[in-house]
Amino acid sequence: MTPAFGILLAAVTLNAGTGILVLLANPQRRDNIASFLLGIHIALWIALFMGALSSPDHSMWLRAAMVTLAFLPFSLALLHEAVLGPGRFLRTNIAATLPILAACLPAAAIAAIQNTFRLIPIEAAGIIRATRLGIQSPVAYAYIILLAIPAVIVIGRLLHSLRGSDGIQRTEIQFILSGILSGTAVFWVAVLVGRALPESPSIICGAAAAMTVADVIIAYGLATHRVINFPQFVREVVLYFALISLVTGLYMILTRGLARFGLLLGLNAAREWGHLPAAAGAAAVAVPLHHFLRRRLAGLLAGCGETSIGSMTHKASRILQAITTVPELLGRFARMITETFGAEHVAVLLRSDDSFVQQYPARPGRYPALQLPLDDILARVLENETNILVRDALERARSSARNQRLLAKLIEIKAAVAVAIISRDTLEGILLLGDRRSRCIYGRNEQDAVLLLCDQLAVALENARLYSAARDSRIRSETLLSHLPAGVIAADENGRITLVNRAAHDLTGLKPGESVGNHVSTLPEPINSLFNDIYHHGRTVLDLDAVLAAGDRRVPVRLSSAVIRDEHDRTRGTLVIFSDQTRIRRLEQQVRRTDRLASVGTLAAGMAHEIKNPLVTIKTFAQLLPERYDDPEFRAEFSELLKQEVNRIDLIVNQLLNFARPTRAELAPHHVHEILDGALRLVEKPVQQKGVSLERRYEAPRDIVHADRNLLDQAFLNFLLNAVQAIEGKGRISVHTAAVTAPPRTSPANIGAPSKPHGEWIRVSIADTGKGIKSEDVSSIFDPFFTTKTNGTGLGLAVAHGIIREHSGSIDVETTPGRGTAFHIYFPLLASEEHQ
Repeated sequence: MTPAFGILLAAVTLNAGTGILVLLANPQRRDNIASFLLGIHIALWIALFMGALSSPDHSMWLRAAMVTLAFLPFSLALLHEAVLGPGRFLRTNIAATLPILAACLPAAAIAAIQNTFRLIPIEAAGIIRATRLGIQSPVAYAYIILLAIPAVIVIGRLLHSLRGSDGIQRTEIQFILSGILSGTAVFWVAVLVGRALPESPSIICGAAAAMTVADVIIAYGLATHRVINFPQFVREVVLYFALISLVTGLYMILTRGLARFGLLLGLNAAREWGHLPAAAGAAAVAVPLHHFLRRRLAGLLAGCGETSIGSMTHKASRILQAITTVPELLGRFARMITETFGAEHVAVLLRSDDSFVQQYPARPGRYPALQLPLDDILARVLENETNILVRDALERARSSARNQRLLAKLIEIKAAVAVAIISRDTLEGILLLGDRRSRCIYGRNEQDAVLLLCDQLAVALENARLYSAARDSRIRSETLLSHLPAGVIAADENGRITLVNRAAHDLTGLKPGESVGNHVSTLPEPINSLFNDIYHHGRTVLDLDAVLAAGDRRVPVRLSSAVIRDEHDRTRGTLVIFSDQTRIRRLEQQVRRTDRLASVGTLAAGMAHEIKNPLVTIKTFAQLLPERYDDPEFRAEFSELLKQEVNRIDLIVNQLLNFARPTRAELAPHHVHEILDGALRLVEKPVQQKGVSLERRYEAPRDIVHADRNLLDQAFLNFLLNAVQAIEGKGRISVHTAAVTAPPRTSPANIGAPSKPHGEWIRVSIADTGKGIKSEDVSSIFDPFFTTKTNGTGLGLAVAHGIIREHSGSIDVETTPGRGTAFHIYFPLLASEEHQ
């Protein structure tokens, strides 16, 4: 088998195989069928040449080959019509190409009638080394002219269609023209090489190579699903053509140079072995030359419609790494996509509860706003099968119900490309791109670039959502703090103020904007002291009542403090919250007055006898006065007795008035035992009337506390009256005091009690043998208006609890239903130096 025969056999195999592969890719698509027919046509033409080479009488084979060649423009015209109307039936495509078929008949007739060409064998060493095609008669020139006419018409049609087409249709026509141009270039290179090297088989083999190159390029452009853009294809072709030409030229120069150098040195073997160092030198230059040519061609073809991936990636990094909101991020990203790819429109849909809703553009303009259900076929395929769907690729893919539905969906939403935005293995959004203004397709590189950008967009979206959530949380916090009636002051771990809300400015008198950044030592008392306790002693307080010195005003406040810690339990700051208690104090005074009046009614019944007894004595003496007026001794006794009884009545009335009169809290050192004695005197009469025994036992060695005598007297009286009313029939009330180190914090009554350091305390226990309190009612006995009595107000214990809290005390309750109740009241004792 001659080299020429081997080359032609390879060409036949390559063309036929290419045609079959194209047909198998999509047997229903008209473009693929037409490309298959073209490949088989070329393979048949080359096979006939093979028959001419292998047959002694090659005229018949050569005549058949030229007839086959005459109909090649018809195959190209058929392919052109298939590209223009891929949905038409094949017979419709053939009908549209009948004029071209008619134009091909004259050349075919000439080739069939006369042997216009002949093969010229060149023998050497007894074998055929090569073959050339020669023109036998002037009729051959007429054949070439007649063959050129339909070819020119087809090329003209292709160029005309190129101007009016876009998208994949435009790209396919470009690849057809590129195949024709490349095949023509290869053929003429073969002709030139044949003229330069008479012994080469370049004409026939070059013609076969030209047809094969054209067929492969056309097949790639028509059948590949992820075809590259035509400008990039041109760049790659030019790149490798230039690279091969330069490396081959270098190899030939080195081979000839080494051969001549060997002859000069008398080395005959240099001609035979010189190609080895020449090949090594050419190979060493190939890689750096490839990089150099790629850089140069990238600059020369930058404006030919190819996307600058490097520039786009750099720009996208700047946009996607910026900290911003979701709408602003999507706007910047869409504008960058539009600018880079020249898309007519860009839409971004993000996942919501039950659908993918268009977030960009926010307002529908030329195109309506989109909303896709979560189970839409487009969303399901993007999430489960592929991350990108291209309309052109679906048109070229095998026809199936799935592909047809996807294609119809993309056409419906006017999208050329749909890209998945995946975050944490979940489809979070869909990017939709319209057709490109340049009428180019989204090639393989563009698809890869969009996929990369959507991966980065998914991360940027998550960051933008976190930023938006943090910003919204900050706005909500600022709104809450600004409208919160309580004052809030926060400081960092170094004692620098970081936050002061509006209520804090109003209560402290600090000017807005001047306090943040200052040290907590600039804050008024007692806020400054609370911060110092946290920083220096680690102590916090809860619901501490104090008086805030705000300029010339003294505002009663309730304060709480806390330490702000991070996830590693490290201190990051401190917080003090305080609220104005002015209105609450007024309400408490009203409640206390109401409670006093209710207590006065209870006491009045018992004291009526105390007032009635001196009145009876006065009445008796007043009746005897007219009869014994002249008795000096009677008058003296009456005068003394009248004075005593009036003083007795005045004392009783003053006690009631003092109890009922509202007083302001004035804390001063007082003896608890003395206050207890006063309260016990007030309940002596109700206790005696009920037959209840009263027991007192004072065992506390010290009893001086910081208190308001009247308020504490009212609190004790409320506990005592509650004990009297709890006893049915005879019973016992005991009052006991003792010294303790700290109050227990186990009772529900102690919940929320002020926090005080351990030290010396006095405990006052008021116990009764009454009916006790139900366990489910213990947590509510200090709530205002809670009562289990039919005629009770529910204020007594609530007022008493408030008074005890105001004195920095706490209450513990022990009760057993049916056996009685004991209230243990705790007060911090004053140090001896505090009351001296």
